[in-house]
Amino acid sequence: MRLPHISPRALPVVLAAMIFVISAAAYGWRWNRETDSAPRIHVGPQLATAADTVSPPPVPASARWPAPVAQARGTLWRFGLFTPPEIHFDRVHGNFTIIPPEVPTEEGLTTVPAEDTGLGFKLHAVQREPYPLQLVGYIGDASDLLGTFENTVTGETLVLRQGARIEVPGLVLERLVLVREATNLPESMTVRETKIRAELREPGSGQRLTLEQGAIAYTGRLQAVISTAADPSARVCFEGEAITERGNRFRIEKIRLAPPSVDVTKDVSGEPDPSRPPVPTAFTLHTPR
Repeated sequence: MRLPHISPRALPVVLAAMIFVISAAAYGWRWNRETDSAPRIHVGPQLATAADTVSPPPVPASARWPAPVAQARGTLWRFGLFTPPEIHFDRVHGNFTIIPPEVPTEEGLTTVPAEDTGLGFKLHAVQREPYPLQLVGYIGDASDLLGTFENTVTGETLVLRQGARIEVPGLVLERLVLVREATNLPESMTVRETKIRAELREPGSGQRLTLEQGAIAYTGRLQAVISTAADPSARVCFEGEAITERGNRFRIEKIRLAPPSVDVTKDVSGEPDPSRPPVPTAFTLHTPR
């Protein structure tokens, strides 16, 4: 028998094929030997055996969420993770105002809703008190700059240069400066506008204030708009202010911005008059829903 002639070019291909066949045969023989000697293991879902009683594992004390505790500032500052305080930035004084989410009543003081008192009190709104001086705009340019202000106390519109004194509410205009700010127009692109900023100082306290054009400046106080049955016209009240209604004197104890509400207490003096219906010692006003 004559062997087939293999060309030198085909020799590497033939050798590679022979090596592949020998390797495959050796691997198959080894796999069959190992599987025959190894114990059979079931592969698939295992049937679980349920215990007679199943109880959840105890939660370690370190994993339990602690209850909110009172802060050093008082019992009002008791916040949990999901009950944060209400925070406002005061542009005038350059600081943050923090309002507790709720105010607990004093011990031994009964608080009832205002609609159950029959006194005719009505809370229309709770708002932050605007600062008596507002920056409206400017005249001129950086070389000769004048600021226009609205004085809510006197009702005047003031045009002032840097260094001017304002008698009411008692301020000194220390600096006027123009700034470029980006403004997002509704359903349009962002534009850069030139606005004026005023830096003022209270001579008595030395406190410095900053007013900005287009931004309402507020004081640190809250004001409540309240009306009564005897005086249906709405009036602005502050904490500590007194209201006389049906021969009784009431005091505004606490004003809250969120939710809008006011705590009112009755000033008790002398013996109660049996001829008059009893008046609650304390109640809370809420804005109409």
